Amino acid sequence: MLPTISIALALVATASCQGYWQHGPTFGWRGRSGSGKAHIVKAETTLWPGEPPALPKTSSGRYESARVALWPGLDSAKGILIQPIIVATQPGEYAGCSGEGRWCVFASYLQSTQRMGRTASMSPNDSLTMKFEYKPEVDGYDQQLFLAGKMVSQITSKSSGKSQSFYTDVECQQQVHSRSVNEHKYTNTVITLSEADPSWGKKPSNHFMACADSITTPDNGLTWNIPTITVSKSQAPSHYTAGSHPPGPIICPS
Repeated sequence: MLPTISIALALVATASCQGYWQHGPTFGWRGRSGSGKAHIVKAETTLWPGEPPALPKTSSGRYESARVALWPGLDSAKGILIQPIIVATQPGEYAGCSGEGRWCVFASYLQSTQRMGRTASMSPNDSLTMKFEYKPEVDGYDQQLFLAGKMVSQITSKSSGKSQSFYTDVECQQQVHSRSVNEHKYTNTVITLSEADPSWGKKPSNHFMACADSITTPDNGLTWNIPTITVSKSQAPSHYTAGSHPPGPIICPS
């Protein structure tokens, strides 16, 4: 039997969506990584999302409430999920986001309920740079999102605790969703730890339908670099589950 990869049971949708979330392609480090002593002090990654999936409509032409979200996440020691959201959903669901064929993005974290920063509309040809930094004075992470060099959303999680994890996910937020999610990439991912840990990045826990071109550290484990994470095209619901997935390759085949 193949080993399995744990999938975050994060809920990005509102309370009306509870019981409907499913998780697909994922890559990265969940839970305790490496020696377990170091935590993430900074992380940065840039997402190139491509075209969002087509949203299903009812026979009357109205949009069904099917949402698909791309996100990188940090699980904190206190069970808080630091989680910027890039979501495809019906136009007008979020303030500042409108128009089919566009993504809606916002900084957020999940602490009993979802806390959100400002929302912004994103073209599929744009890239979104996401930055995380641990703030000891509030025991939480500051999160900033940038489009074309301009910060469009920000939020700070207070008393969330430190995180040793960084991973990407694709989430279908309603069972009615049955569309393909296009291939997308995360580039220039840099993770900085509180102390050097040469073993931290060697064995990602999550690698289902997503892989890295390389995982390196120039300073014996203080900083970890992943030039490109490629997330394969997936089909909902066949590639999505609320449970676990069999792993694929960590390093993308050449």
